[in-house]
Amino acid sequence: MKYTALTIGPIHKTLKSVKSTKAIWAASYMFSFLMKEMIKKIKEQNEGIEFILPYTEEVEINGKTLKPLYENFQTGLFPDRFIIKGKVDDLQNIIDEVLEEFTKGVFDDINNIKKDEEKPIVIDKNLIKIYLENYINFYNLNIELSDKENAILEIFKLLDSLELQQRVIEDASKNYLIDFLEQKYPYNYFVRGEFTKRPFPSTIEISTAEFYERYKDIKPYKEAVKKLKEGNDENQIEFIKDIKNIVGDSFRNYQKYIAVVQADGDNIGTFIKSLYEQDNKEENIKRFSKNLLCFAIEAVKLIKSYNGTPIYAGGDDLLYFMPVAQTTLEGNQVIINKTVFSLISEIDQIFDKYFTNYNENGIDFKSIIEKAVKEDKDFKKPTLSYGISISYYKYPLNQALEQGAKQLFEQAKTGNKDAVSFTILKHSGNYFGTTFHKKSDSYTKFMELITTPFEKDEFIKSIIRKLDPQKAVLMAIGEKDKDERNNMIDNFFTNNFNESIHKDKNDNNKLVPFLENTKELVKEIYEEEKVNGTKEEKVKINENNIMKIYSALRFIEFIHNKEERDD
Repeated sequence: MKYTALTIGPIHKTLKSVKSTKAIWAASYMFSFLMKEMIKKIKEQNEGIEFILPYTEEVEINGKTLKPLYENFQTGLFPDRFIIKGKVDDLQNIIDEVLEEFTKGVFDDINNIKKDEEKPIVIDKNLIKIYLENYINFYNLNIELSDKENAILEIFKLLDSLELQQRVIEDASKNYLIDFLEQKYPYNYFVRGEFTKRPFPSTIEISTAEFYERYKDIKPYKEAVKKLKEGNDENQIEFIKDIKNIVGDSFRNYQKYIAVVQADGDNIGTFIKSLYEQDNKEENIKRFSKNLLCFAIEAVKLIKSYNGTPIYAGGDDLLYFMPVAQTTLEGNQVIINKTVFSLISEIDQIFDKYFTNYNENGIDFKSIIEKAVKEDKDFKKPTLSYGISISYYKYPLNQALEQGAKQLFEQAKTGNKDAVSFTILKHSGNYFGTTFHKKSDSYTKFMELITTPFEKDEFIKSIIRKLDPQKAVLMAIGEKDKDERNNMIDNFFTNNFNESIHKDKNDNNKLVPFLENTKELVKEIYEEEKVNGTKEEKVKINENNIMKIYSALRFIEFIHNKEERDD
């Protein structure tokens, strides 16, 4: 069987080169847009052509028929690769057509900017075309494989090799693409096309997005947003002051921070291999491709429901910006009811629906996975891992992206994967963070702890202050066997938290629920990461466990603080 495949780039380099939220969105969207335009032309000029990846037909989700090739989702849904069954003889002509049309769009936008200047400068279209031809990498191949071979995995290996051949532009001083992506007034035609007249949200708007639904119709909020859009860093500072005046005591310091979240599928190659081993492999692969698209569409909708801004949702890869948490008001009390971790749990449920637990229309992924797990102890079911970078709204967004990628690929996707790794970089430059396996009891306890109420604002801070000088004691306890360790942890909490504020009002022999849950968190962390090995290994494991305990508590303190704190 003959196949045609293509990969496009450089995605990572482009995302690193831009700074604003709209430019990062547009940089990511650009590659998805170019893929979408190529796919449309290939289908128009090659009747009956079959795409293996991505899925290119209409889909039905929750009773609604959607046509991703022709509808706006305010997010790039098409990945940077495609695989077609058969040979596309006119592919280079299609690439040239798409690039020519894109060049015209960039040319028109850039020259509209220049017309507003005192001395109009017309940038020659050929210069832009040459630049884009040299910058954007289109690598394609034609290959023939036997029916027994795993076409997706074999072709992906070849595309990986092609991506290593990225070209270098000699004259990097004239970056027409950045001018286009960072364009302010008007926004570039990607933003205009997907968001119509709505201004693209800045970092401070995303971090305070929960207030939009509450106050969007009141005059002071409208005026605050209008002033913000007029300008510069000073306008952002004024915007925060205006928001504080509007919302009063319900403002929390985390609302000056933005979460950058990246997700990537785990064990997808192994899963594809298991699909190819089935008698109905053609139907399985087609459904797998379709489910990747359906998952992406549902994930985008869910991210938006959390006031997030989806940047990219191509198959099993996600990138989005969002507020760190969300609150509700119960009288005068501010309740944290959702966080960045809540959204991850809901995205995982959608992923499981389309992959781990999927059994519909004669396609049974669930049984395939269960059988593979039973027959091969090393088989790992498909999951998602996440990297989260939480930083101050003024922190360079492209650096936050880099940090999120590090958390994902250097922490979450190591070992057993299926993990979430986060870091919080404070305004002062101090930072903390840790990694949880999502199926672990410690992560379950951490999630429970986030929503466990406590009475006074200083309560968590007082716990951290109590624990900090006792680090050596905790580390010594951590080296004991389970029963002795847990008994000593019980005694540690009883002895160190013995004031009335620490006692349960209904049972004086118990600690308040928050402390009881903290105690259980400590037990679970030490049970999952047992302290053994050489002296150096024990120290390292112990320090990682202590960091996990502190990071969990400090995150919860962070989302409740009214003002900036670093102690």
